Amino acid sequence: MAHPGDEALAAFALGESIDGLPEHVAACEQCRATVAELQATVDLARRTPAEVEWIAPPASVLPAIRAQTASGKRRSWPRRLAVAAAVAAVGVVIGLGAGRLFWGDTPGSTTVSQVALDALDTGQQGGSAQLIDSRSGMALRIDTTKPLDAGSGYLQVWLLNTDGKRMVPVGVLRGEGVETFPMSASLVKSGYLIVDISQEQYDNNPAHSGDSLLRGKLSA
Repeated sequence: MAHPGDEALAAFALGESIDGLPEHVAACEQCRATVAELQATVDLARRTPAEVEWIAPPASVLPAIRAQTASGKRRSWPRRLAVAAAVAAVGVVIGLGAGRLFWGDTPGSTTVSQVALDALDTGQQGGSAQLIDSRSGMALRIDTTKPLDAGSGYLQVWLLNTDGKRMVPVGVLRGEGVETFPMSASLVKSGYLIVDISQEQYDNNPAHSGDSLLRGKLSA
């Protein structure tokens, strides 16, 4: 069969039967990787909060869902991105129904650590990061002092390891206000304490661009 589009792969990841696609996915390394990413998102959405540890968000999904232009207007989505967004939306709905796991304040939450996020070029504070612990689990709260410029791409939040060799993506930032991202306590214990906000491009490259705007180190 011809190489399938992202619509077909997203539908396949959700369990839809498509003639010839299972055989193609089995033989195509690129398609297997795409389906695996989408299935990981679906699996995360179907698990209870107590079972969730840490799964890095598929780079091709979250930027399409939450990225905004510097003007604050949402981009128009191609149909294939809307299908992929529907996969991730499953997790959002379940998270909101399970004690507001993904966003918002949780009763009884405590601030474990807090740090100022400073601009790498000027050293001026551009926001703050808080490590929050609650009954719903641990979360990273980002508060930007003023809107950040995403340029022609989007803003990505990262946690860098203190060993200077490893990092994990946390989520896509709108660029202003307060946003909260779920995370695993095991990341903190493993040394992922440096909060980094970077400009990223729509280039299908999940690696850090190297264009960091703000950074700060949480206490252990």
